Amino acid sequence: MRALVRRSIFDSLQGELEGARWLDLFAGSGAFGLEALSRGAAHATFVEAGAQVVRSLRENLARFALGADEAALLTATLPDLLLAPPPPAAPYDFISLDPPFAVSRQGDSLRALVGALGAAGAAGWWRPGALLLWEEPSDAPAPAPAGFVEEERRDHGVSRVRRLRFRG
Repeated sequence: MRALVRRSIFDSLQGELEGARWLDLFAGSGAFGLEALSRGAAHATFVEAGAQVVRSLRENLARFALGADEAALLTATLPDLLLAPPPPAAPYDFISLDPPFAVSRQGDSLRALVGALGAAGAAGWWRPGALLLWEEPSDAPAPAPAGFVEEERRDHGVSRVRRLRFRG
């Protein structure tokens, strides 16, 4: 997500991040998870699949000298990862999801991702009340995953950020 959008989101989360566990899906540079850590989260797990992006993300994490208790990098594809048992850092309090817009516009890929997010909740990936922050194209909204209820949506030009709460 763009820097201004990210700042707006984190400003709205003031006071909620202390000690939280964050899952950064489609992590890219890791900006979302790193921001969460800088604002008090206890742990961030970063998920990325592309070898070049993973290499860059690994370098970004090394710059901050984060220990294994603070950060983990999972090299995996989505939605497959979410259909596996949860990692040791689970359950998560926050999930940031910023898939490539191409994924958001492909019916089969989007349906698989939405289904996996719901299945992951049933498998114990999310704490009750966990917050999913999902950036998607403003003209291509996705259905809420099973167990999640939309609380808010904000348009930012061509993108929309939705806040969805896990109710289990």
